[in-house]
Amino acid sequence: MHTELSRLAYSSVAVTVILPVQDIIGLGEHARMNSPATIEKNWEWRLLPDQLNAKHAKTLRNWVLTYGRG
Repeated sequence: MHTELSRLAYSSVAVTVILPVQDIIGLGEHARMNSPATIEKNWEWRLLPDQLNAKHAKTLRNWVLTYGRG
């Protein structure tokens, strides 16, 4: 679902699209940066080396070209 929602964002009429990297690489709820109504364990998630790879870059590049965001 994360891929389809991200693609829909790119295809929208919005001038700017910002995607959380967790959605780009398809991480689940365990990678949330912030949990509402909690005061602990927020903003601790970090991108690890090699999590964002050539496959993700290719997908983003295709969306940029397809939807004229280059």
